[in-house]
Amino acid sequence: MKGKPVVTGKETPPPPTPTVGSGGTALRAVLAFHETQIRGAQTPTTPVRTPPVTRPTPTPSATPPPRRVPPPVPTRERRGDVMPTDNPLDPTAIRVRMGEVGKRLLPLARDAADRVGPLRDENTAIGVLLTDPLQTQAAKDRMDRLEAQVTVLEKRVVQEKKVAVARQQLDDFQAGRGPQRVALMQKATTASGDIDTALASVESNKAKVVREGIIFDSRDKDYHKEVTNKLKEFLPRAKAALADPTTITKELVKETTTLGSALYQTRLEYENMTGVTKKDHIAQRQAKVACINEHMAQLSQLGQQLKELREQVAAPAIGALTAITEIGATDPTMAGQVTRLAQVFKDDPAVRKTVLETAGESVCVGLAATLIALPTPTDTAALEEVTAARGGSTFLHTLATKAVGQEAETSRQKNAASAMNSFFRANTTGTKLAKAAVETSIEGKRYLESNKAFLAEQLEGLTGSVEMDPTKMSAEDQRNSAPLVARAKSANKAMTKTILDNVTADVKNVPVDVAKLADDFYEEALRTSNGNQEFALTQVGGFVMLRLINPLLLDLNSEIDKTLAKTKKDKERKALEDQKRAAVLQGKLLQNLSNNVKFGAKEAFMAPLNEVIETSPGVPSPEMVQMRTFFRDLQKRGRVAKMPIPSLAAIVAKAEALEAFRAFCTRRGALENLEFWEAAKDHPTGPAAQKVYDNFLAPNAATPANIDSSLEEFHECNRQADPKPWDRAPWDRALTEIWKNLESTANSIGQPMYANEANAIKAAML
Repeated sequence: MKGKPVVTGKETPPPPTPTVGSGGTALRAVLAFHETQIRGAQTPTTPVRTPPVTRPTPTPSATPPPRRVPPPVPTRERRGDVMPTDNPLDPTAIRVRMGEVGKRLLPLARDAADRVGPLRDENTAIGVLLTDPLQTQAAKDRMDRLEAQVTVLEKRVVQEKKVAVARQQLDDFQAGRGPQRVALMQKATTASGDIDTALASVESNKAKVVREGIIFDSRDKDYHKEVTNKLKEFLPRAKAALADPTTITKELVKETTTLGSALYQTRLEYENMTGVTKKDHIAQRQAKVACINEHMAQLSQLGQQLKELREQVAAPAIGALTAITEIGATDPTMAGQVTRLAQVFKDDPAVRKTVLETAGESVCVGLAATLIALPTPTDTAALEEVTAARGGSTFLHTLATKAVGQEAETSRQKNAASAMNSFFRANTTGTKLAKAAVETSIEGKRYLESNKAFLAEQLEGLTGSVEMDPTKMSAEDQRNSAPLVARAKSANKAMTKTILDNVTADVKNVPVDVAKLADDFYEEALRTSNGNQEFALTQVGGFVMLRLINPLLLDLNSEIDKTLAKTKKDKERKALEDQKRAAVLQGKLLQNLSNNVKFGAKEAFMAPLNEVIETSPGVPSPEMVQMRTFFRDLQKRGRVAKMPIPSLAAIVAKAEALEAFRAFCTRRGALENLEFWEAAKDHPTGPAAQKVYDNFLAPNAATPANIDSSLEEFHECNRQADPKPWDRAPWDRALTEIWKNLESTANSIGQPMYANEANAIKAAML
């Protein structure tokens, strides 16, 4: 019918509706659709013949041409949809990030619920900020920090899980269970079976080398002594050790190598056929060589097995140490795990020794840190064992420096006021390590012993009471306490001055390691206090006085207690009690003096001694000035000691350093080289050049410089008539040679014998 659409058997799809904002792309899509419909509806009346087109026959494996797909028409998101944009300040983008953070916090809540809570609260607070368009920048900044904190927590949780797993493996291993223990015993059983095989071959080979008839030479009769008997003595001992692989020592492993070397020497003697002509003798020698080769191979295999067993014994402990070290053995949150691990090492010297002999440097750092982290007093013997195994006190010093830096960084994460108030006030791992580094070094021991002897001498020299607290006096003395307190005040001031004079006599008397650690505390305190030098000097005093000197007074106090327990005479007991009380009062006074803190209401009886700290409000006492000057010099000495040796170019560029280098050259007998360089560096001419030649280059020069190149050119120039042609080229060659000589001299500054000169040069560079 007219006006009705043609039915083709398929429903014609409606034309695509242009999307608002789609532009030319949508229009082209509609036109293309209608053109297709028009072409499909037209029916041709006359067929048009076209020549056939030859097309290649497609093979079954041919891939059809790719179908062209029109580009997607972009559509606008409905209002309310969350669509991230490239604009970081778009609230929608920030909300997307909030959702991602929330998803990341979900799995963390199982392992770190106490730490996830504040992060969730922060995430919620950011959402509140986004309700105010003016707070978008603040929300974005807080989101940046929150994402960084979540990343740190994710990494930390993974590390803590590793610590827990490694610690459980160590516990299982110590208790004789777990896969690592099973693997150890299986390997030990295999090695024990190999030893049985080796013992059987010893007996078998013994029969092989026994022969009837005469002995050809003295070496033949020594086979059993050199080979059989040694193996029969060693192999049973090795098998006994395999019953408990934790008892395998480094010495036992080394013994396999030593015995193998001895067998090798014996084999060389049997291989030497010089003068041996009889066939049966040659055959006997060859048989012995074959037997020795077999035993050497067995010993080599056994040595490797014993070494691997020792590594397996140490593996659980090393795994726990490594896991803790990744976080940081000095990290406060690791205190519980570190303490448990430290107890294992303290109570089991065999495990500690095995770890020291098989582990790397970083693991041994963790071992020392765990030992020092024990809540009980430092196990000095164990620490000395660790430091001896790792090359001396430098090891502990390095560890102490790391611990101090890490703990200071943790303190700085708080607000500035609280960080300064709590800065190294507690007895932390860092302060313990710093003290142990001094106590375990040779120079540190001498320093502490010298100061302790001096303090003991001062206490023993007391001639009366130094009690400042009337409440601790007898009833009779309390009625007349004023003159007694005045006398005690004078006695305490005099003793403090004497002790201070001894401690601060010469900063060079303090070991360099102490000075370096003092500078560590100083530098970290500067960072924490935003450059407050007085605060930093107070931390130097806290380290020297509180950690080193005051503990000596406590030690003397304990020794006096022991003597008191054995003393019965009243007069002697009274003298000892006075000494004990003096040690306590001096400790209080020295600590307040180093901290620059006056006595207050808590210890009001000590208030009369505040004049040792301040002569008047805001005016430091002479003792205070003396102590602060010492702390400043000590810190500077530490900084200088840590500085690298400056280059020769840097030295000569600074007048003070050049003078210090001049003194060093004088000691080395190289002063004439430095003086020649100073005189000739500007390529002198005329009379100035003649003077340099006469002083340093002439055959009869008073101070001949160490120069070989161009010397003959200078002599030739000197023989010519005035004005002499002092060319620049010879000066250049001479200066190059003298500079190399001076560099060689400067390179020796770092030798221990020149420590004072090196420190003087480095100090001049500050």
